[in-house]
Amino acid sequence: MKTSPNRLLALEYLARIEAGNLSAALELASDDAVFWLPNTGDMDKAAFSNFLGAVLPVIHTMKFTVRGVTEEGERVAVEVDGRAELSNKRIYANHYHFLFIIRDGLLQQVKEFTDTAPAAEAFRP
Repeated sequence: MKTSPNRLLALEYLARIEAGNLSAALELASDDAVFWLPNTGDMDKAAFSNFLGAVLPVIHTMKFTVRGVTEEGERVAVEVDGRAELSNKRIYANHYHFLFIIRDGLLQQVKEFTDTAPAAEAFRP
């Protein structure tokens, strides 16, 4: 089975986020891309960069395990298990469902669905 460019783009975005390379991840998104997260809603690229830029420094290591990928046209859905070791010595583990909308070889929309309770516990002061 041939791997599509859209599938590769979605997985590359996740690999760059996993590596903590936010700027490289955002290079894969269009200038007018929209990012959606629970409890934050829609963010433009700059707002998302600011949000994630505040979170990534407290993550010591992060590992994503892809459990499944479904693709239909410009839509790529990826199921992921994540595990991170934080600078506060806590472990943050969660399950994610990412929905990527890809047009002209760039991310146009990224929606990240996850349970917010584990994040609130792991990242609490």
